[in-house]
Amino acid sequence: MKFHFQQISDYGTKNPIVARLSLQVKDIIQFFPLNETQKENVFGTMCMDVMPRIMTCYKINEEIGGEIIKCNEKINKNGILTQSQGRTLTLPSILNLNERVETFLYSSKSALRDFSKIFNVIFNANLEKKARYDLVYEWAKGEFGENDNLTKVLKQDHDLWIQQIVKMRNVVEHPGESSGHLHIHNFRITYINSKPLIVEPSCGI
Repeated sequence: MKFHFQQISDYGTKNPIVARLSLQVKDIIQFFPLNETQKENVFGTMCMDVMPRIMTCYKINEEIGGEIIKCNEKINKNGILTQSQGRTLTLPSILNLNERVETFLYSSKSALRDFSKIFNVIFNANLEKKARYDLVYEWAKGEFGENDNLTKVLKQDHDLWIQQIVKMRNVVEHPGESSGHLHIHNFRITYINSKPLIVEPSCGI
């Protein structure tokens, strides 16, 4: 089996995401009872489909996190900027926050959708190409049983974080419908005992 490498990111294998979804996948799949075509499909899915999308999420997270740190450092050093004798407060801001959060959610849901392909390759699961891990879980439960380790992991991950990611992305795609609304907040201000306090950016449904 021949593996072909091509630069698709400005991050190298020192990044744990890149290492786990390229080199480690290449090593691990050698222990699976798969034919060469199946191994190539698993490697291609993880390295060429899933990894770039996760790296997009990683980069957005790193950039926004770094900008929040810099804003907090300025506030700690200079305090909250005021005008008009303290009647007007100037808040820090993360530029293009809404667009960056939506891109993060799009890439994360797409990564989940692409990852689900490996169940078709390894188990011939005939799952649709959707980020519906509730359906993946139901398939695993029917195929291997509720107490199987794979079934348990799928259930745990779905309930712990996958469900929330997919729900937030669905809200972006279909705002105002049954999923609700996605609320993305930039830096805000609240008052505790009449003292202004900066609240960091957040998002949720």
